[in-house]
Amino acid sequence: MKSIMKSIREISNNVLLCGSIIQKNKIFKIILLVFFSLAVTSATNQAVAQGGTWITKSPMLTATCGAAAGVINGQLYIISGIPIGGGTTNTMEAYDPATDTWTYKASIPTSRAYGGAGVIDEKLYVVGGCINGDCRIGLTDKLEVYDPVTDTWSTKAPIPTARFSMAVGVINGKLYVVGGSQQCPPCTTLATLEVYDPSTDTWTTKAPMPTARGSMAVGVINSNLFVAGGGNASGVLATLVVYDPATDSWTTRAPMPTALEAAGSGVVNGMLYVVSGINAGGYPHTVEAYDPVSNTWVTDTPIPTARYGPAVGVINGVLYVAGSAEGNLQSAILEAFTPEIIDTTPPVITPTVTPAPNAQGWSNTDVTVSWNVTDPESGIVSSTGCNTTTLTTETASTTLTCSATNAVGLSNSISVTIKIDKTPPTMTCSATPNSLWPPNHKMVNVTTSVTMNDSLSGASGFTLTSVTSNEPDEGLGDGDVANDIQGWAIGTADTAGSLRAERSGSGTGRIYTLSYEGKDAAGNTTPCSVTVKVPHDKGK
Repeated sequence: MKSIMKSIREISNNVLLCGSIIQKNKIFKIILLVFFSLAVTSATNQAVAQGGTWITKSPMLTATCGAAAGVINGQLYIISGIPIGGGTTNTMEAYDPATDTWTYKASIPTSRAYGGAGVIDEKLYVVGGCINGDCRIGLTDKLEVYDPVTDTWSTKAPIPTARFSMAVGVINGKLYVVGGSQQCPPCTTLATLEVYDPSTDTWTTKAPMPTARGSMAVGVINSNLFVAGGGNASGVLATLVVYDPATDSWTTRAPMPTALEAAGSGVVNGMLYVVSGINAGGYPHTVEAYDPVSNTWVTDTPIPTARYGPAVGVINGVLYVAGSAEGNLQSAILEAFTPEIIDTTPPVITPTVTPAPNAQGWSNTDVTVSWNVTDPESGIVSSTGCNTTTLTTETASTTLTCSATNAVGLSNSISVTIKIDKTPPTMTCSATPNSLWPPNHKMVNVTTSVTMNDSLSGASGFTLTSVTSNEPDEGLGDGDVANDIQGWAIGTADTAGSLRAERSGSGTGRIYTLSYEGKDAAGNTTPCSVTVKVPHDKGK
């Protein structure tokens, strides 16, 4: 402990800020190098080593520290910052990963250092920061917007609370700005959260962060703002807090394994990556990743070049870290990190059966089974039985199984059972009595018998579809009475009703026809009909 205290005293006599020596009596809180703690704080959750890879890319055109950054259309934009020699530069340059090249773009109207940036609708919003890179001179509250289509800047409503080294994130088309520090001295840290709505060009104040701090790591996951680490007058922090715009509230999650401020950060594959930074132990090369699903941190491959508040952007699952080398020196180094895929879930397999079976699980036509096999984390490396299959023959039960394995070896299998019956059921119908005599105009009770058989899917039932007569209901002459058909419920499995013993004297006899439709479990139908006669005379 004594040796640590001695080192802190020695460091505090001359503090190195972007290549400039500032005497002890002029020390002020600049984004990243401010709050030393006496030890590195460890989280409760044990970190697990992973295997991401780092690659060095083409260096920036201008070495800087304290620059802002944003990604538009697959390109990384680096804005302003402090160049070699001090002051601030208003230059902006864009990096294209496809060609590994940098290009200068239109300069920002207000040069600044330690500002924040976010991208909304493919436009870059840059807010706040220190004037001329010296936070004793003052801060800017300006919000300036870059349009890459026209390569021009415009000015929008200023932020109500000027600040530097704040955390910035974009959620549902709005710019969220939280924490940071005010003008130095006294470099007071903030908990204030202010939100900018570009549709109205206005700012609103939301629930403050639980703890004031500056120089935090930040990322947006599932429309929530994750803020990790940073520092304040009490020291360097490991705390992780999450803001939910839907409830305007903050919650505390698992702390980082390593207390850090001035770390770079970005979200890859739904995880928050925190890279390098500073604490009482110096400038660690650490890479730590937070999984919001399990509320745990893992430690990944260290960054080759320790950084002090670098500019960071994520493009196609790769974390690009630029500028601001160890010691808060200006740097042009660009390093790209591809995380090892952390996948704890098996593949997702979704079958589609066309046409879909009925409620009893049967089909009565050819059936096609197709599979959608996905694994958004690590991808599919092998699968069996997942090709599209069409079944054309009848079957009481045919099971198709699709199995898949992802890149980390997790497997899943899903089965679908197909039942096909294309043959209608057999059906017989009879009536008792099937002849009505004498034709005395009286109603006679009649019952029917319906028998069904289906050897594959099984009989599902029958319905009475109609009861008709070949003669009019009335108008047949003397003694004719209306309503000759009574008590039959059409659309049900009715087998009893009444028919009138009546026929036309000038005809050949009356024929009542009772029609049924039978159905099996697969939906195949069969018609069946039975007749009840009223003969013209007893001999017929």
